Amino acid sequence: MSSHTKGLTLDWLVGATIVLANSTVVDVSETENPDLYWAIRGAGSSMGIVTSFRFNTFPAPEMVTMFIATVQWKTKEAATAGLKAVQEFALNDMPTELNMRVFITGKFINFEGLYWGDKANLKTTMDPLLNATGAKLQLQQEGDWMDQIKHFGNGMDLDQGFPYDYVSPPAGT
Repeated sequence: MSSHTKGLTLDWLVGATIVLANSTVVDVSETENPDLYWAIRGAGSSMGIVTSFRFNTFPAPEMVTMFIATVQWKTKEAATAGLKAVQEFALNDMPTELNMRVFITGKFINFEGLYWGDKANLKTTMDPLLNATGAKLQLQQEGDWMDQIKHFGNGMDLDQGFPYDYVSPPAGT
């Protein structure tokens, strides 16, 4: 939920180890097998089996604010105007610190996201969009980096000490 601020995970890839179809194991980076490095960044699944990735990282922000704003677009015309306002905001006014999605179901529409900062600055940042769309901030929850990971992980167990196919550790461990 930080792609607007920091880009995609793939943007932070600096290297990988790959098993090729002929069973050769190679390391790739900008300087080592660079053609394969750039290939996996664009069409990764067809280049071999990646056995490890290496990424740069960035410092976690001290404070983030998760938010939900509810939208009440009752007509097709209101929804069209609202979505145009969202697009205009994203193109012209949305600061880098704001990461947001429009969540649409058959029962409700929300703006959901993460702001790299506090509630007060989130509100100031969101006010133009809220005014243009009629949305109302319903949730503003400040926390640290791990709080937002838990929030957007929908309560899943974050323990990564076990194989990827376990949601939680096996019984008795």
